[in-house]
Amino acid sequence: MVDLVRLRSTEESLELWGQVDGESPRFNYRWEHLQAVWRLCQRMGSQLDADLEVLEAAVWLHDIVKSHAVEQEPIPDAEKAAEEARQFLKGTDFPPSKIDAVAGAIRVHEGLYKDQPLKQLEAAILWDADKLSKLGATYLVHNLCIRPAFDPIFQGRPTDTRMVIDSLEKWLQIGQRIVDSMNTEPGRAEGTRRLAYLREFLVELKGEW
Repeated sequence: MVDLVRLRSTEESLELWGQVDGESPRFNYRWEHLQAVWRLCQRMGSQLDADLEVLEAAVWLHDIVKSHAVEQEPIPDAEKAAEEARQFLKGTDFPPSKIDAVAGAIRVHEGLYKDQPLKQLEAAILWDADKLSKLGATYLVHNLCIRPAFDPIFQGRPTDTRMVIDSLEKWLQIGQRIVDSMNTEPGRAEGTRRLAYLREFLVELKGEW
């Protein structure tokens, strides 16, 4: 499972950077993201007594389908990923009775905020961890490393310091909504800490620039 996901992540990264097969991606964003989410899920899953087998499969497979179109596809990536994860797990020795839980967690992981907490514990933890990876110091590293590939696609021009500042200001405008949408107490606590760090970083960056 992990080998498949790493291969998919590498293929995605090579396409984003315009590199050819066989090269090492300049930055393998998806693989870095997945590792960050898994570390968070391990910690929160143990703390909240979740089914770590379900959680592990959901983590590694939740972004197995990821498009980078500016416009939304008719079928969300999460729906496609949930179905592909289901089919993949059926061909392995993963417990059949747990496949629905994995697919369910993947299906609802998209979106930056929501009105109601997720009922399934593993889905709630995956959602929180996925969003926590987009806050704090980890977010800064991942964001800055992938911007040279993403900005020409989504912003229409290469990145620069001013664009980073503007982007971070916009991100922080919705950051509190992200934290408020966390499903778990550990998620809210960690999200609050990471959001405060990003705010301090932005103040420092703007002062220096």
